[in-house]
Amino acid sequence: MHITGQLDNGEGQHVYFQAYNGEGPKDSALIGADGSFDITTVNRSLDFYRFYIDPTGQPVVLILDSTQQAVRITGDAQDLLATYEVSGSPDSEYMRDFFFSAQSFRQRMDSSDRIMMGISPDMDPMIKLGLNQGKQRLKEEYVEVMKQKALDHLDSPASLSIISSVDPREAMPEYEKVATAMESLIPESPFLKSMKKNMEQARLAIKQQEEQAKRLAHLNPGRPAPEIALNDPEGKEVKLSDLRGKYVLIDFWASWCGPCRRENPNVVKLYDRYRNKNFEILSVSLDSKKDRWVQAIEKDGLDWYHVSDLAKWNSVAARDYGVSSIPFTVLVDPDGNIIQTKLRGKSLEQKLEEILGA
Repeated sequence: MHITGQLDNGEGQHVYFQAYNGEGPKDSALIGADGSFDITTVNRSLDFYRFYIDPTGQPVVLILDSTQQAVRITGDAQDLLATYEVSGSPDSEYMRDFFFSAQSFRQRMDSSDRIMMGISPDMDPMIKLGLNQGKQRLKEEYVEVMKQKALDHLDSPASLSIISSVDPREAMPEYEKVATAMESLIPESPFLKSMKKNMEQARLAIKQQEEQAKRLAHLNPGRPAPEIALNDPEGKEVKLSDLRGKYVLIDFWASWCGPCRRENPNVVKLYDRYRNKNFEILSVSLDSKKDRWVQAIEKDGLDWYHVSDLAKWNSVAARDYGVSSIPFTVLVDPDGNIIQTKLRGKSLEQKLEEILGA
């Protein structure tokens, strides 16, 4: 097999060709004054290979088999990934199409992220919501495009790379079809084995999500929030129903919970902004030691309602709300019905802006 080509601005550099996993011989050639090169290598079995300039260069991914005799690569040696063209290998051409499609989506997503980062805190909440929805639609479009590309190339190992760019939890049927097709094409490939491992992990995650969804069905939006009736640090009983008529954020946390403590400054900021806009917080601690609970409240400046039965994970409220990890939040409307769960950070800020204004 000959891998030849023309790489502008590459005179005197070496090009390399090797199995993508680094196994087997590494063939090389010197780029001539006119940019040409010629790598002569033995024909190998159908698999992923990498072609790159000098040891530190990012590789172009090729898919070659023992039937191909001549593959040609052209481009600019100074920016090979962004400029390369390949011919003589349909599978490698599929990979190039996938790479450039994915790169285009990434650029659009990066542009969306830059816009979101530049948003003013005073911007209309509805404009923010629209920008978020636009970004979500872009992500969904990417998933659908890549799923279809993978199905269009089930006769090529390229479909494995294409579908692997998508979370298997969002494309399990497509993953199954690709895996079945690859069993015939590249049954011993470590990339296929890795994909199957990811599929098994995704199946487990999906099962856990389904089980949790069943446990938390009573927390779906619009359902009445279960009553909470626990004592505050002074021993006085506080009920969730006592706060009827206000928007209430139920915040499950603990003094020993690092992520909870790191989230507290954000919650304090939001409470200061909305406490006079019919908004209240009821923090439910999963502590077991009262002194540590109280110290954390004071240290973090949490100036709102606090309750606990000091039973840690055996807390009655945690059981009623199906809490399996913290921080865990539930936003409740003035009628005592659930608006949304698991709000924190930016998502919590955006939801409160949507409901209560900037």
